[in-house]
Amino acid sequence: MTAFIPRRSFTAEHELFRDQVRRFIEREVTPHHAQWEKEQRVSREVWLKAGAAGLLCTVIPEEYGGAGADRFYSAVIIEEIARAGASGLGFNLHSDIAAPYILNYGSEAQKRHWLPKAARGEVILAIAMTEPGAGSDLQGIKTTAVRDGSDLVIHGQKTFITNGQLSDLVIVVAKTDPAKGAKGMSLVLVEAERKGFSRGRNLHKIGTHAQDTSELLFADVRVPAGNLLGETGKGFQYLMQELARERLQVALELPGELVVHVRVRRRRWRGLLTCKREYAHRNHRNRCDHQHPPRHRPSIEQHLPERKRERYNMARCPSRPNCSTTTTCTSTQTRSPRAATPTLSSSGGCSHWSRGCGCLTCRAGKAASR
Repeated sequence: MTAFIPRRSFTAEHELFRDQVRRFIEREVTPHHAQWEKEQRVSREVWLKAGAAGLLCTVIPEEYGGAGADRFYSAVIIEEIARAGASGLGFNLHSDIAAPYILNYGSEAQKRHWLPKAARGEVILAIAMTEPGAGSDLQGIKTTAVRDGSDLVIHGQKTFITNGQLSDLVIVVAKTDPAKGAKGMSLVLVEAERKGFSRGRNLHKIGTHAQDTSELLFADVRVPAGNLLGETGKGFQYLMQELARERLQVALELPGELVVHVRVRRRRWRGLLTCKREYAHRNHRNRCDHQHPPRHRPSIEQHLPERKRERYNMARCPSRPNCSTTTTCTSTQTRSPRAATPTLSSSGGCSHWSRGCGCLTCRAGKAASR
């Protein structure tokens, strides 16, 4: 991406990685994105190819199948996806939002089972927080995960879930103890093949048409208690620790999206502004000529650029409306748009014809006087 201010955070290795990401997007994403927008989801093949290219879970340690890289590599991927306008790819949520929950709060068995598959693109991750009646207020969620012997029974509904249609593993925010409010929230891993789990509508949105944003339904989904992520009742605490970084990562998309927006709109804006300026100037001139007496005619010289101001003054004849010229008047009085209207002389010209006026009326008067 073009930087107006030198960016010292990225090293030469980051820039080499940026070239790799850009080539991958040009080869595997851009040619298919229009079709994905029609289908409202990307293909699973692009996830597998991204995993093989090392573009998924870059911050996950190598022992769990990731690249073990710093977060600037994630920033590079986010920026390049935004630069290409590839809004359908849910790589950011998969790699930098959902996977860190398993890394930071999951058991060793959960990490070794799920993270390598996520890094290869074989398992697509999603996190289900938002509900029809609870958006930013996470304490208001209604989904429950009630303990029943050695299992957890999940019941509820989620909406606006990114990767919802393609997800293989969903991190569900549910209340294990509704009476405790925020302190009774927990995170539970739910596999897509579990009985009672279903996907609702693939929601239609104003933008990001290629991204599957879905409703998820949990009708008494039974999962083993071992699917609990972290400790019981600490789900809200985990969310608060991760959300700040997640929002910062979302902000990284904005510069790339702005570049796309400006690139598309630049010519249209330029042409529109030019038309508006010309129309305003022409409309003002016509209104002054036909609606105002010359003595009270408002000046627009101060609103015009220098070269347009000169053309404006040269094109005006102070003998209007009596002067019928359509050519440039060379009278010295034409330099002032507020000049009083001259009267016609007995010779047929306007009163300033002897001063060297070159309008048609003055020329006719001179010819008659000779």
